[in-house]
Amino acid sequence: FFNDECLLPGVAEAKKPKIVVVCDSPHLQAMASEHYLLDEKEKPACCYRPVPFWAFTGAVVVLVLALGVPLAIVSRDKDDSSDDSGTSCPSLPAEDAAVESRNHGKITVFDDKFYNFVDRSSTMELLSLAPFTYTWMEAPLWDEATRSVLFADPGTGNTIYSWNNRTGVKTSLRPAGYTGDLANAGGFGFPGPNGQIFNSDGKHILCQQGNARIAEVTPLRSFEPIAETFEGKQFWGPNDVVQDSFGWYWITDPNFRSPGSIDPNRVNATGVYAAKNGTVLQLITDVLNPNGIAFFPGENSLVITETGNITATAKARAWKFTVQRTGPDATPSVSNKQLFFDGSPYRARGWMGGGDGMKIDSSGNAWMSMPGGILCVDQTGTLLARLDLEAQATNVWIADKLPHPVMYITAANPPTLIRLTLKKA
Repeated sequence: FFNDECLLPGVAEAKKPKIVVVCDSPHLQAMASEHYLLDEKEKPACCYRPVPFWAFTGAVVVLVLALGVPLAIVSRDKDDSSDDSGTSCPSLPAEDAAVESRNHGKITVFDDKFYNFVDRSSTMELLSLAPFTYTWMEAPLWDEATRSVLFADPGTGNTIYSWNNRTGVKTSLRPAGYTGDLANAGGFGFPGPNGQIFNSDGKHILCQQGNARIAEVTPLRSFEPIAETFEGKQFWGPNDVVQDSFGWYWITDPNFRSPGSIDPNRVNATGVYAAKNGTVLQLITDVLNPNGIAFFPGENSLVITETGNITATAKARAWKFTVQRTGPDATPSVSNKQLFFDGSPYRARGWMGGGDGMKIDSSGNAWMSMPGGILCVDQTGTLLARLDLEAQATNVWIADKLPHPVMYITAANPPTLIRLTLKKA
């Protein structure tokens, strides 16, 4: 234990390991929920409520015997938050509280550079998704306002869910990808929501596959379309979206509605589009069923994953493009298409998945959903590690603004939500 003096500036404290005890009290819960809203030098990173010694001892015995895990002892080191007075408290971010989870999958490392971003002792945590059932799982997104991770059921579930360690899973938005009667979805197996972001203004932007558009989710839980047509023809069903620093939305639009078919009312190719203030540009048409999309730091190049013809022999590739901008509105174009990474050999081994959702971290590493799991590939295209999820990888989100960055991963077959703690860049 350590007492409230730990929270008072100017009070000297012994430089020794401390055991941090988190108690179930409204005071502590409030402190945890507000942890990131306070200034780094003001926030009380740890606190306690007096607990009888017998209660503490009993709790330790129960934890050790029931869970088989050691009590965490947090020591002062160079990573502890401290202020100019020398007062130091170990960080207790809200998302690190006890959750219903278990170690899951396997991380295979091919290059030790991977350990610059993930600790050697890190494991993937399988998070409980009870009590709901899901047709598919996609598009994780960290929501700072609610301290939750959002994720999508893009199948006939047609729902956005939220998960956090206090309340578990809740329905966040339904219907989310198709606002009509699902019976009229034309047999489309994925009418629900998919890729989602918070834009530069903090607004929730969603790919609505059934409605074949990207739209803003309004405070009234309705939808304001942003882009749904190109030259008067409807999209097939936007799959993923990012926004660049100039305000352009970059949208992937594969045809999973009726693969290989031609519809005169829809755009003439699966492609990548850019949209802003009512203007829609068609940038890429030579990637078959583009899926995930992300920029390298600096936004001078981007990577797009290719799902291909979604058959057993489909390619699972990632393509890199150079980005140019012209004019006062930084109107984008792309050139110099290069194969960035080919995951097809993994598909040939019979591993599940294809080119799917991806993110690029601040160090330029691409975390891509590919056959065999999430592949971590550096900016040169070198494979650093494979995260075997024991399921089909679908997408990933990196919550890198947290004191302890966290990666959330979605997978299908079976629907799965996974968490992996990263190192601070």
